[in-house]
Amino acid sequence: MKGSRVRLAIGILILLATAGFMLDSPAVGQAQKLELLIWQTDALDTDALFKAVSEFTRATFIGVQILSVPFGEYQSELTARLMTGDPPDVFWATDEMLREFAKLGAILPLDAAIRRAPEPLTLEKRAIEGRSFGLQVGPAVPFSDITYAISEESDPKVEAIFQLVTYLRSCWSGIVRVRLVQPNPPLNTAIAAHGNTDWHIDTANEFLFGTDMHGAATAANHCPDTWTRRHIHTGLTNTNHFYYDKDLTPSGDDTDATNGIDTAMLFFYAGHGFPPSSWSTLGNGASISNVSIGDDPGWGMLRYYWQCSCTVFAHGLACCPGDTCSATHPCPDDADWWYQCPGQFSGSADSLSTPNVYERWGAAINPNLRMACGVSTCGYCHEGQMNSIWNNYNNLGYDVADSFIEGLHVGNVVPLCITMGGYNASLTPLVTDATFTNLPNTSGTSHYHIQYLQTFRSSPIGGSFVGKLPEILAKQVLVKPGPIPEQWMEDEYRIDKEWMTTLDQIEGRGPRARINRLSGAMYVAGPGKPLGEPPILSEESYLEHAWRHLDALDWQEELAAAPTGVRMLIAAVPIEHPVGQEHSQKNVIVSFSRRIDVEGTLVPVLGEGGLMEIQMNNDGTLLNASKVWRQVVGLEQWERLKPYDEALAEALEQTKAPSAYGLSDWAWGYVEEAGNVAQDRLRLVYRFWFVPSQSETVRDLAPVMIEIPA
Repeated sequence: MKGSRVRLAIGILILLATAGFMLDSPAVGQAQKLELLIWQTDALDTDALFKAVSEFTRATFIGVQILSVPFGEYQSELTARLMTGDPPDVFWATDEMLREFAKLGAILPLDAAIRRAPEPLTLEKRAIEGRSFGLQVGPAVPFSDITYAISEESDPKVEAIFQLVTYLRSCWSGIVRVRLVQPNPPLNTAIAAHGNTDWHIDTANEFLFGTDMHGAATAANHCPDTWTRRHIHTGLTNTNHFYYDKDLTPSGDDTDATNGIDTAMLFFYAGHGFPPSSWSTLGNGASISNVSIGDDPGWGMLRYYWQCSCTVFAHGLACCPGDTCSATHPCPDDADWWYQCPGQFSGSADSLSTPNVYERWGAAINPNLRMACGVSTCGYCHEGQMNSIWNNYNNLGYDVADSFIEGLHVGNVVPLCITMGGYNASLTPLVTDATFTNLPNTSGTSHYHIQYLQTFRSSPIGGSFVGKLPEILAKQVLVKPGPIPEQWMEDEYRIDKEWMTTLDQIEGRGPRARINRLSGAMYVAGPGKPLGEPPILSEESYLEHAWRHLDALDWQEELAAAPTGVRMLIAAVPIEHPVGQEHSQKNVIVSFSRRIDVEGTLVPVLGEGGLMEIQMNNDGTLLNASKVWRQVVGLEQWERLKPYDEALAEALEQTKAPSAYGLSDWAWGYVEEAGNVAQDRLRLVYRFWFVPSQSETVRDLAPVMIEIPA
């Protein structure tokens, strides 16, 4: 056979067994007729295939003759037809066959034909050495490598062949008898990627392993060591196609086994975002319009999509009612932050001024996905936030959505999660997922539900120090593990390494109390209550309940600062008519921060330690309580305190572009680690939170926290 006699290849991927048939479509006198060569298989419903081909012919006036050959004779007959110049217009081939035919020169690439297609082809291309030799029709699974091809004589029929392949794909589930069940991702698998090689590459690594890219330990709490974890995209460029679905763009590689984001139970991203519809991806940018995650069919296996980026999950008004916002940038200094009030969503179409997360992310998530989470406002994405997310989950007993949202809540930051479900928010993963699961979301497909937080009106937004700083101060505070409160001494405990856990359990939630012997930190659980049953209380009532819980737990501390509180809220809209949000409250968290008396100066305590947190059901009953409050045993290293102006200047110099940042908030104090860390001294620091001061710098200069020794 001369090489010029064969030109193009088209491909299908399906699961096949063996059987036999020969079908011919109705004769309608059409100008074009295609011959389709397949092998015999029991996996095909011949009646359904004949019906599909008949309907295709009636709709397009393109005839299709289906010729079936026994599998044992198929390759030799097909090879003979290709090499003797009598090829079928379209034929099946395994991936191995396709490669062999390409090597022989019996088929040539489809790329030129694809470029001439009247409409963009969303079918996956079967590539060999970067060239397309086939189009996938059935679902792609590891054990099915089937493909198709056409000859040079069939070149005028290319458009008709593309129509046939596209049509067959649309009804393939009814043609194939064998039901291809999309697998769940392996349990407790996590992958992370970064969008920039500044601190975000470290953040992605810290999320998984608790270390930066040089191996230095930076986050005591991280993805559990028992999980299977991978940091992807390291060293790559232009990685947006790994976020994209092939049904939406030909370049989509989100199910790529090595670097696709839609392949594990949990995916986490750290990097720059803005405007809300896009984010940075190592040399280029990703657009939400090309994303479809957790899709079936489509072989997207993701269950949890977590993203730490500015405004990618923005929702609601640009400014909260009563606030004034700059028209030139989304997250400037002081309190002028955009998108802080997701609950004030007005029902508008998605835009920069009134972003709509239901419209934007609703199109990107599929029923199997349990939740997608990000940040409505600008956000800080550092090791402190990674430590906080996993401290919430690993230690404090928070559920999946609460762990993420409370973990990224710093000052003005408003995180947000979205899921698909039925009318009842209580049945959605936002409420039911006390722990991670690899199972698909089966809570319904009629509504979108979002979870976000709202700070108590009585709570300060930031942690700025008010008053005169002392000139001389102890730079280190010596500490030891806190004692077990007396009332808890009578309980029986099971000891496992550094953990003591009570023998009595809270149904469905584990031990009633856990104590970490490294720090003396204590964690107490109570029974959860469904949404909607208890009445919603006032802020004052929740604060009173929190004080009562401290008394009942024997956790009284005179030096606790005034409590701060947040409400975890849920809003929902019908998918068909997403106009007015239905609101409900999930729970409430009240926090008490520690202060240390240093010879009359009350110095705040920063970090995951030095906190008492009370999480309550809507009726004020206890859901979770934690106390990390190491005992002070001494003060050391009395020295001059670094002046505020000097520390601020030093912090600005550590930013990427000092002139482009404005100060959003600052705090000073001793740093106390999370309760699962052994610590014998607290160091004195300043912390400065900076945000970009111009809208054009938001994409390149994300908000940053700089810590300076005091």
